[in-house]
Amino acid sequence: MRKFIGLIVILASLWLVKLSYDSYLLSQRFDLLQQNITQMEQNNANLNDHLVALQRQFTNPADQSSTASEPAPSAAIHTALNPVILVKQQLELVQFALQQHQYIYAVDKLNQLNQSLASYTLAPALERSLHESIIKDKQAIQQFVISKNQQQQSFDDLIQLIDQDLQMAQENTHVELKRQQQQHFWQGWFQLQRVDRAPAELINRRIILKEVQLRLLLARQAINDGHLTEYQHVLSMAIQQLAQLPDQSSQDLKLRLEKLKQLPALPVPKLITLELLG
Repeated sequence: MRKFIGLIVILASLWLVKLSYDSYLLSQRFDLLQQNITQMEQNNANLNDHLVALQRQFTNPADQSSTASEPAPSAAIHTALNPVILVKQQLELVQFALQQHQYIYAVDKLNQLNQSLASYTLAPALERSLHESIIKDKQAIQQFVISKNQQQQSFDDLIQLIDQDLQMAQENTHVELKRQQQQHFWQGWFQLQRVDRAPAELINRRIILKEVQLRLLLARQAINDGHLTEYQHVLSMAIQQLAQLPDQSSQDLKLRLEKLKQLPALPVPKLITLELLG
């Protein structure tokens, strides 16, 4: 009994270490993402300032008369003056944010861009098209987030179900075994309603359920990152572990994991507004 308790303590400690390491990696990735977004925002701000300065220069009559005899502006100046390029760069920032799971930030940037389109010298038809496509992109992102949350909730429900199962196992040492279909009526006469000693497979049942719970966390992260092959592999291993347990609740959990394995990886929405600009 002491060895069994010691094994549970060791497994729980390893599980906590694994979760702490995963949390550290996510924190490092988030810090790097914040640095990349800040740098891209600074680049966009510098381009906007450069655009305003150049527009003032080319709309100043004195500057126009002094530069009349000078050669035409370079291609770099034409590019900086092109508002379509600036809009496209902001949309690329939004697409990058979506790939990094920064959905709220992406929607906020789309709202800001939608409000600032009037300040750009765009053709009226193009401006209307951009307004319409931005609205569609926002709706696509919102629907994507809803579907994503539903997937994550499926994992949370199963993880919570395992917690409840483990809690009940501490209060009640008896486990309902999986009932096989009876082929003959007399088989019910010899059916045992209660056992005083659990089968050998149930001795390590708690350990197996804890491992399955950890694999569910890994699978949730894998499908969230779009790694479908890794996701299915992790769930397959969890299903194999549950197949060793003869009790009914474990088999019901196995069936739910088999259905969960069929979930598709949701692709990150591609901005149609960005495709509109080429």
